[in-house]
Amino acid sequence: MTSSIRFALAAATAALAGACAANRPPPLAFASLHPRRDAPASTTSSEPQASHTTAVPPPERAPILAAPRDVACELRADDLDSDTVFPLSFEASKRPFAIVEAAERAVVQIPIGDASQGAWVQLDREDATLWGHVHASRMTLLPARSGIAAGVILLQPDTKMTFLRAAQGKVTVSIAVESKVHLKGLAAEATLACSELAVAEVDFEPLDAVVPRAAPRPGIVGVAKRSGALQLFASPGGPSIASIDLASGPDELTTAQVLEERQGWVRVIAGGESTQLVGWVPRAALLLGGGETWASLIGTGGDPNAPTSAWGELQSALQGGSSATCSWNGALVAEQDGQKRTVGRLAAGHPFKTGDRIGGYVAVRELDQVKTGEGTTLMAAAAHTYGCSAQP
Repeated sequence: MTSSIRFALAAATAALAGACAANRPPPLAFASLHPRRDAPASTTSSEPQASHTTAVPPPERAPILAAPRDVACELRADDLDSDTVFPLSFEASKRPFAIVEAAERAVVQIPIGDASQGAWVQLDREDATLWGHVHASRMTLLPARSGIAAGVILLQPDTKMTFLRAAQGKVTVSIAVESKVHLKGLAAEATLACSELAVAEVDFEPLDAVVPRAAPRPGIVGVAKRSGALQLFASPGGPSIASIDLASGPDELTTAQVLEERQGWVRVIAGGESTQLVGWVPRAALLLGGGETWASLIGTGGDPNAPTSAWGELQSALQGGSSATCSWNGALVAEQDGQKRTVGRLAAGHPFKTGDRIGGYVAVRELDQVKTGEGTTLMAAAAHTYGCSAQP
């Protein structure tokens, strides 16, 4: 082949290569064949692989159970024990979603209006905070201070109440009374200010509502068993407002606390274990202990010639030397070297050994884990022991 032919072939080859390069498509882009360190290695199977990641749907919306807008009262309490139970519901008329028996802190809101809305309660605990509505019948309220409700009921720290309706700053409540107490023409209801209500029991002296703190404490007398009930009147000779069923046992006597005496009528506190009423009774309905007078019981006057009951009636309930249980908080008197001093109070329902009668007193022969000092006698007023019953 001549050199001219070789030159022509080389030129043609170069031209063809240039044309091919001009029409060549761009190179393909390849992803890395090395798997990520946190991803599983790929498989060589030609079949499609199921996804290992499941999508989590967002939670269904749960609206916050809100407190009422118009609140009549907000009450707070701390350190609630298991005696205070709150059945929490979405609405007051629905069944509870939780029943909470104790909390470090409680906030109770009573809405304006009738009781159908119930109360709104928030409970703070160490493990959780819960809130919800409580039906009015399950929302127990208590008095925060002493007072007389419905004109006759002496409020006690454990007087249970439920709310009926509420307005700004005050609540109308229904008051629970014992079955032995009967009101006449009166509803066991009262309208109390928010400051007079509590969620947990408050320690106060009920007598502060009827007796000045500096005045002597009312004396205790027995109630004569001339009928099955003690009638209480609104005023001396006024209308009857209540009656109290008397203790029926042969060794039991109902007692009353004497507040004042006026022209043959006596204003007293009487009732049962949890319900105490204030009203007037005829003086003849009461029994004085030996040596007692209305003046000594009231401490501010009275009729010194008032008759006294026979000691034998007291002995029918208490035999000297027997064990007795008293149902009142009576004064404990000590006599030493001929001088008497009130040195304490006997706790209601606490058993003690009785001794001989000493004037208007009965000896307290034995108190549990109490030793009487040399030459000292502990005593309780004889009239007070009408609230006691003999023990076998």
